[in-house]
Amino acid sequence: MRKTFTLIATALFIFYFYEPLQAQIFIEDFDGSNTTATTTIDMICGVGDAADYFGITNLTIASSVNYNGATGNFLGAQDTGSGASNCSLTQGANVNASIGGIDISGQAGIVICFDVAEDTAADGNEDWDGDSSFSLGAVVDGATGQLLFVIESSATSVNSTPGFDCDVDGLADGVLLTDVFTTFCAPLSITGNTLDINISINNLLAADEDIAIDNIAVYSDNAPAPNTNTGCSPVAPICSITNVTVTADGACTASDASYTVCADVSGGSGDYNLIDVDNANAIISSLTAQADGTICFDVTMTGPTTATSINVNVIDAVDASCLGQAVSVAIPDCPVVSCDAKIIKFPANGN
Repeated sequence: MRKTFTLIATALFIFYFYEPLQAQIFIEDFDGSNTTATTTIDMICGVGDAADYFGITNLTIASSVNYNGATGNFLGAQDTGSGASNCSLTQGANVNASIGGIDISGQAGIVICFDVAEDTAADGNEDWDGDSSFSLGAVVDGATGQLLFVIESSATSVNSTPGFDCDVDGLADGVLLTDVFTTFCAPLSITGNTLDINISINNLLAADEDIAIDNIAVYSDNAPAPNTNTGCSPVAPICSITNVTVTADGACTASDASYTVCADVSGGSGDYNLIDVDNANAIISSLTAQADGTICFDVTMTGPTTATSINVNVIDAVDASCLGQAVSVAIPDCPVVSCDAKIIKFPANGN
């Protein structure tokens, strides 16, 4: 009897308190799995055409391409500059999609994955041109953004193989795309409550210029990602700027005011700017060749100065999407005007 009670108690404990790992926090497979976020395609062009389209399609409709591993619908683009796609040339040069309102509250270790493929043309060529590109980025809480994946052609000329652009210089230097749907994943260095995913496809304007995206998924420590393949080897560093802090508010030295702002940086270009947020992000000070860690800007404002406050931020000088959270710096009146008081003693008798 006691043994039976113990087994029942253990089973109840596991039932109520054990939290199994999830498959993922969120997935958009374009077949109806997404019921919590909003997927928006800026313009659906030519869906129903076999070769000139942008939007949610499948291999039955888009019969001019073949993707191994395709299941059901996917987000596809091909020859968006064609009249048959019903996209104007201006619009068709740059088509976009987004997924907004993904709940990541309380999650840590966010990783974003997606499947991607590109068809091999009938003539054997891979047909991306030098200006063709794809990017996938993320925005948290409507403010902080991070570029996660960039795919470019592997040559500046025409008809080259697309692949991952690891140093974001406009040319593929990572894993090349094939006609097999392959999963790639990248960590998100920022946390918050709501995640938006933005996709941009540019200049797939000719026949056989195509790409297909599927199974855009969000994972976390509670729902581990299937792999760590970012498309770049070694893994491309993720630029992060955190803990922007005013370590020394404005102080006067004669008529000049000085202050110090520090930040923790990692994975960036090594060159960083301190910017004036209230003045069109004008550069206040710059640091170059900085290693990962804490960096500090020591700023001197030529006086005389008037008491005020300015909002400043730290930004990567190469990647404008990599920036911290703005902070306010108090600036004093400089120079400090002091009054010397004299104490005059009068004799007790008034003489």
